[in-house]
Amino acid sequence: MLLRTYRSNNRWFISFYCNNNPSINLANVTANFPASTLNNNQTDDVNLLWHQRLGHLSIRNLNTMMKLNAATGIPNTPLLPINLCHSCLIAKSQHRPIKSPSRKLVQKPGDLIVADLMGPFPPSLNNKKYALIVQDVFSRVTVAIALSDKSEAKNRLIQWMLQFMNVSEYRIKTIRTDNGTEFKNGVFSNFLKEKGISHKFSMPYEHHQNGQVEQTNRMISEMARTSLIAANLPSILWPWAFWHAVWVFNRCLHDGAKQTPFKILGHRKPDMTFLRVFGAKSFIYIHNFCKDFSPHALTGYNLGVSEDSKGWVFWVPKKQSIIKSASVTFDENDFLKDDKNAHVKSIQASNLFDDSMICEIKQQEDLLDRSLATLVTDSIIPMTYREAMASKENIEWQSAIQEEMNSMKEEDVFIMKNLNDALKEVPCKSILSKKWIFVRKPERFKARLVAQGFRQIHGINYKETFAPTPTFGVLRLLFSIATTNNWPIKTFDVKVAFLHSIIDKPVYVQPPQGMNIPKYHVLKLHKALYGTKQASRCWWIHLKEILLKIGFTPNGEDASTYTFWKDGQHAILWIHVDDGALTASSAETLHWITTQLNMHLKIKWDTTIKGLVGVSIDEVPMGFKFLQPELIMKLINLNQSNVTAKLPLPANCKLESHFSMDNMDKPYLKQIGMLLYIAQASQPDIAYAVNYLARFSLNTTQHHWDALEHLIAYLRGTINDGIIIRKSPDTRLMKCYVDANWGGEATWQSRRQTTVASSTAQAEYMALSFAAKETLWMYNLFSKTIDLKIPILMSDNKTAVGISTDLMSKKQTRHLIREFNVINECIIMKKIELKWVATKEQLADILTKPLGSVKTQEFRRIMSSK
Repeated sequence: MLLRTYRSNNRWFISFYCNNNPSINLANVTANFPASTLNNNQTDDVNLLWHQRLGHLSIRNLNTMMKLNAATGIPNTPLLPINLCHSCLIAKSQHRPIKSPSRKLVQKPGDLIVADLMGPFPPSLNNKKYALIVQDVFSRVTVAIALSDKSEAKNRLIQWMLQFMNVSEYRIKTIRTDNGTEFKNGVFSNFLKEKGISHKFSMPYEHHQNGQVEQTNRMISEMARTSLIAANLPSILWPWAFWHAVWVFNRCLHDGAKQTPFKILGHRKPDMTFLRVFGAKSFIYIHNFCKDFSPHALTGYNLGVSEDSKGWVFWVPKKQSIIKSASVTFDENDFLKDDKNAHVKSIQASNLFDDSMICEIKQQEDLLDRSLATLVTDSIIPMTYREAMASKENIEWQSAIQEEMNSMKEEDVFIMKNLNDALKEVPCKSILSKKWIFVRKPERFKARLVAQGFRQIHGINYKETFAPTPTFGVLRLLFSIATTNNWPIKTFDVKVAFLHSIIDKPVYVQPPQGMNIPKYHVLKLHKALYGTKQASRCWWIHLKEILLKIGFTPNGEDASTYTFWKDGQHAILWIHVDDGALTASSAETLHWITTQLNMHLKIKWDTTIKGLVGVSIDEVPMGFKFLQPELIMKLINLNQSNVTAKLPLPANCKLESHFSMDNMDKPYLKQIGMLLYIAQASQPDIAYAVNYLARFSLNTTQHHWDALEHLIAYLRGTINDGIIIRKSPDTRLMKCYVDANWGGEATWQSRRQTTVASSTAQAEYMALSFAAKETLWMYNLFSKTIDLKIPILMSDNKTAVGISTDLMSKKQTRHLIREFNVINECIIMKKIELKWVATKEQLADILTKPLGSVKTQEFRRIMSSK
């Protein structure tokens, strides 16, 4: 028998010749014979058969092909869904989102709040890197909160929830977040328990379970990115683009809703009257312009409606600052040109708010270690253990951390304990730093283990925290006594000071990264670890006990100053935390005391006096010079100017304090703090100027900033000047010059008088009382240690001197409280002597009022400031 197969008109035929039989159609064969005989033992189920023939195509697609008659040779009747195909389950398994019924389950605002964290983004103008998106599911009211660090999320979220419940008067029932550590911590959990709020989490990598906020994230980020690109603004402004996008989002309809989120929660229609194009060029009126030919308006770019005032927020490229104003003219057809006028490095806005980046951060945190290796350079100090291990100096950092651990063991700082739920653990970390010899060569790598004391609980692992600190006045007085009496003096630094003292409450800390200890163990502190709230107090008490054993007595006027007297020998010790100075009446006494201290503490004694607490101390003929060139140089570098000035303040400088929305966003307050430190420590000639400028810290304008820069220009010319402590011709005399500026300051400490005087005489009289108390305090410090004469106060106001010495009527001062009669009582009891001095010889003038160039230089010379 001969068989032959062939195809004709989409049909297969089998031809065979046996006894002259005709050819047979294959379709007829299929119909008349069992399928198992023709299909290699495939299943009888026709649906599964065609599913397998077509490469495991879905039955739904096959039925669609039949409906559209897309092919011939396939079944003509619709096929039924097949049972599970195991091959498809294995080969085609994919992520199957579960449609969230969240909006169907909520009935009013507050029933469900969803929150999610986006970032990190490029650092913004205000140094923000993350955006926390929070939304009420029922109303869709959304808020964007810019964060500098993830750790801020819990506190900002708590703050928003409290504000939501207070303003809307709805109670929050449930909040849903992902599993990020910023949402899973004790502080946030305790808050939710206290408020009776349920906390639900989405499954790891199942972002659709928190789908509504994820969808909102995309909408807001796309709107923000589009706004920045359209306005040609730099990406450092991304927080304001976010806030503008949220403002618009809350006032628009979504998903067929009949009311906006703003209307649902606020019960009134949103008002779009204030809405202007984001990034539109704006001309901002200057309220305090000078009456001359200078411009009356600034050019800025709109960043949206202000949430806390009736006005708008603007970016001013010329000042590189953010300001608010209501007096504005807009040009909504003009935007920032892509040129040098922007004054910033432009960052591609397309790199912002990339959703794939968000997923990568959430799903692939293990990539961080590899990326850190390219981010951490030789000149950067790592902030975490992981950064240190990813840097090129990982061996040096590991050695420094191990050295710190070894010193902890030597000092018996902690012991290991088994972890249990009853223990209140305190996290800790290693703070890394470098000590430098030259700019490019570090002397040594240092690591210090520090506990996160802000997580301690009062009454459980700490109680008292107070520890006294000394003043610069006492330090200068110590050097003055040593210089005048030819006493030897030494400065020192107590190594690992806090670790010498026993901690007063049981504190358990989590082991830091890099420390190998058994699993499920914590460290119980035996010594006062750095960072714990009570560490300073424990160290102060421990040091006081040691000094009492040696023979020192705490000074009743200053608890951080100790005096020693034995067999006619005297000594004075001044200490600020772990830095101190020691002087004694003889070299033998000094040597004996240093030996005793070395027996109890690990102390590094300086071979030569270099400085203390940020103040350089240079030895000069017949004395010492206190100066601060390093701190002044930091100020100069912050301002980047080479201008110098002859006076601390410009001539006829009169500034006004008034509310202004022209917030310059400059480090005014920070630089005022640095200047106050310089004025108190080494340069009293700037005390008046610093105090005067400090009055305007809350409402600064360009005029205040110009005056601050003028003061720094003055310091640029006096950077190597300072207070010189010289040997006094009278070793037992203490003089105090007193002056007052009517309504102004009275002391070097730049304190303003607490009561307003009605005349110059009253101001001078009040100043004498303040000076009497300060002088007596200084006198009582060491009057028992060394023989001192009665202090003398010098005043240039004859009326004030007459009232104080009962030589004139007190009618002008009878309304003053008893506090200001101290000077009379001190003179009657012969504790203080009061003398009149001519105004041209009044040294305190420089502390109370601005002076001309000639007088300033003369007073600086007299006061040994130069």
